[in-house]
Amino acid sequence: MRHSTLKSSKWLLRALAALFVCIVVSVGLTGCDDDDDWWYSPGPGWTPLNDERFAGYWELATYNGALVAPGDRNYFYFNGYGSGYYYYLQNGQAYRENTKYFVQYSASGDTRYQINIQYQYDNPLTCDYYFNDRNSFTLQWYDRNIGEYVTYVYDRVSRAPW
Repeated sequence: MRHSTLKSSKWLLRALAALFVCIVVSVGLTGCDDDDDWWYSPGPGWTPLNDERFAGYWELATYNGALVAPGDRNYFYFNGYGSGYYYYLQNGQAYRENTKYFVQYSASGDTRYQINIQYQYDNPLTCDYYFNDRNSFTLQWYDRNIGEYVTYVYDRVSRAPW
C-alpha cells in the first residue's frame, strides 16, 4: 500500500509541475503580440518614409467637419523621427502614452501617403493623411464599425496641455 501512495504522490507532483509550466508559458505568451516589432521597425514589407512636417505638437480640431469641444480634444507629439506621445482625457483624467509612427506611400490611393501609428496601450491605426498647410493636417480612414469614412483635422499647437 505504501508503494501505491508513493507512486500517486510522484504522479501528483509531476502533474502539478506540468501545470505550473503551462501557466508560466501561457502567461508569457499572452504578454507578447505581433505589434512588439513596431517599437523597433515597421517590419517586413514596409517602406517607411520620413515626413518631418509631423514634428511638433498637434491638437484635434475637427471630427468629420464638426468642431471638437475642448474637453474632447486629444493631442499628438511627433518628434519627426518615428516616436512621440498621444495625450487624451478619459473620464476627466489626463493620460499620456508612448507612440511610434511610420509614414509610407498610401495603399488605398485616396491620398499619396499614409501614417501608421502604434499606441502603447491601444490598437495600431493606419490611415491616409495629407497636410493642408504647415500648420494643419488631415487623417482619414474607413471605419468598418460605423460603415463610413472618419476624418480628423489636427492643428499645430505650441504644446500639449499636460
